[in-house]
Amino acid sequence: MDLKRLAGRLKGGRANVEAPYAPTPEDVRKKMVGQALIDTLLQVSGPLTRPAGRKLEGLWLEALSHPSLSRTAGRFADTALPRPLMKRLIDAWVQAYDVDMSVAEIPPDGFATLDAFFTRRLIAGCRPVDHDPDVLVSPADSVLKSFGVIDARARIPEVKGRTYSVAELLAGDAVQGSEPNRFAATFVGGTYGVYYLSPRDYHRVHAPSSGLVRSVTPLAGASYPVNALGVRRVEGLFVRNKRTVFTFDSDDGVLALVMVGATNVGRITASVSAGERVEKGQELGIFHLGSTVVLLTPKAANLAYLRVHEGELVRYGQAVLHRRS
Repeated sequence: MDLKRLAGRLKGGRANVEAPYAPTPEDVRKKMVGQALIDTLLQVSGPLTRPAGRKLEGLWLEALSHPSLSRTAGRFADTALPRPLMKRLIDAWVQAYDVDMSVAEIPPDGFATLDAFFTRRLIAGCRPVDHDPDVLVSPADSVLKSFGVIDARARIPEVKGRTYSVAELLAGDAVQGSEPNRFAATFVGGTYGVYYLSPRDYHRVHAPSSGLVRSVTPLAGASYPVNALGVRRVEGLFVRNKRTVFTFDSDDGVLALVMVGATNVGRITASVSAGERVEKGQELGIFHLGSTVVLLTPKAANLAYLRVHEGELVRYGQAVLHRRS
């Protein structure tokens, strides 16, 4: 703004109300020339800096995945700090991540540790479970990152043409003596769904359908972050990270649900055991922070993600998979 225009606005010792300033053709031309210069510099510098950027990303991810980081974070989360300090820490977290505490079950004296806050329960009845026998429900409060059909090779899309195998995801799971590859074939032509739990979400995971728990299998692995950077840079991220595999005999056939750990997720606690009967919506396990759930259904179940879309925020108990007519 030039001095003449500024003086006009301050006439009489106060600012006058005037129409918004409209840029002149000369202003537009200068802006376009400047933007073109910036675009040119980016095009030239991009190929030169990209390899260094990729290397730095890789180093950063390897540092984040180191087990000692998650162990340290876990110990800190389990530490009972003075109540006023704990309240300030939790209030800061709530504000930073926009956590909805109106549905949280809060102890009379507040949360004793950060882990108690992370693993908080919800007020009874605030997440009604859809008991329609022709639907499966979301296992968690989460973003439905992706879903689709498991291909003929029993592989699931990851990103940019990459895939990972169901057998690797479920590795170590021996159902009635089956080898992982044979068990994986059960899901060919069935569905996969990837549910991402952010730091703001409720961290407990629930049964998508009623059934008998066949197995609960914890698998060792890395602790890469499961955010966009981790998925883009770490091939086979979900089959490399530590995880717990649940398999079920349900009215919809054999189901598999995998709780995938991540950076700072020091523990995944199973709430059920093999041989136990679970009802739709019943708690299966707890993330001690947040991470990702992968849900697999067989082709024989004839289920599909029909009334949801990728990137949608879903709540546990909400119908996400519907039986095809």
